[in-house]
Amino acid sequence: MEQNTQNILLLQYLRGNLPDKSEETKNSSKNMRRRLLCLLLVWRSFSVANGQETQTVAQDGNEDFTTIQAAISAVPVGEKTTIHINEGVYAEQVVIGSKTGAYGPVPTENQLRWQDMEMYAFIHYSLNTYTDQEWGFGNEDPQLFNPSNLDCRQWARVCKQAGMKGIIFTAKHHCGFCMWPSKYTEYSVKNTPWMKGKGDVVRELADACREEGLKFAVYLSPWDRNHKDYGKPEYVTYFRNQLRELLTQYGDIFEVWFDGANGGDGWYGGANETRRIDGKTYYQWAETFRMIRELQPNAVIWNDGGDRGDLRWVGTEAGNVGETNWSLMPSKGDTPWHMLHYGVEDGDVWCPGETNTSIRPGWFYHETENEHVKSLSKLM
Repeated sequence: MEQNTQNILLLQYLRGNLPDKSEETKNSSKNMRRRLLCLLLVWRSFSVANGQETQTVAQDGNEDFTTIQAAISAVPVGEKTTIHINEGVYAEQVVIGSKTGAYGPVPTENQLRWQDMEMYAFIHYSLNTYTDQEWGFGNEDPQLFNPSNLDCRQWARVCKQAGMKGIIFTAKHHCGFCMWPSKYTEYSVKNTPWMKGKGDVVRELADACREEGLKFAVYLSPWDRNHKDYGKPEYVTYFRNQLRELLTQYGDIFEVWFDGANGGDGWYGGANETRRIDGKTYYQWAETFRMIRELQPNAVIWNDGGDRGDLRWVGTEAGNVGETNWSLMPSKGDTPWHMLHYGVEDGDVWCPGETNTSIRPGWFYHETENEHVKSLSKLM
């Protein structure tokens, strides 16, 4: 846990130096204390000091937010201002500098909203569902996509009943087949028998999420085994055009998810060959990120290639992370497994880990895996 950084973040919240204060104070004292104090832990005592004067702010978690805020606000931030936090035998003192009131990176407002979501669904559904594949080659026949009882509202209802706060959906996986009628390719739902080519799975699920009060997000695979220009500059333009469609036609998006699988064999418009790219430079992530910030300013970005996103992979899809898991990472350079899994204590950018795991051995539906769905106890 990032003790120093989060302690200082807490002080900033209590002093009102971070955005969202007016919204936060609408909550009950109990929820506010959970949001602010439990960013750290349930501390047994919390006190602040300026020079020689020390005041106990909270004891055994019994003080409400108003008392805590008033006590801390009364102490001016200066070179000798110290936060004392005690939890059993654990104790920590953090000296706050006079200029910024913070040491090291702190989360953005978007990252804090994301952290509050806690749990959401990651739905994999595409042509692969009907071809018994995890990764389509890119030449699968769109005529195979013809669901007879597709009910995205049922998906959303179940996710909400499970306590989830949102859904990420695979708008396009590696095979390149688009689950919305993209105007930039013929390889999409518009050329399937389903709804006579008038359907849009992304639309149906986005609408279902909002009806159920869930947030909606999109997964867009950078790798496209169908497109003839993959590996050339022209494909990057195509990729951004499709991303723009998703970010402008389906309402608010809470997260944009870019898979780290890039390059390999594929159909590539009939070339049937292997193509390799540099995942750090080929997609020109900086420009793509700028577009996302412009079109969806409240979205977080999940990305492990090139420029650092807002969230990171944790090095495994098993559903677990390192017991000590820092939300800090280096802003540049490679990210070996131990960095992904544990974070970096002295990192210079806030980039918390997002744990993703499937309820099955694979991500897409396979009838042969019906007997291997993870049990509730396993998932918990």
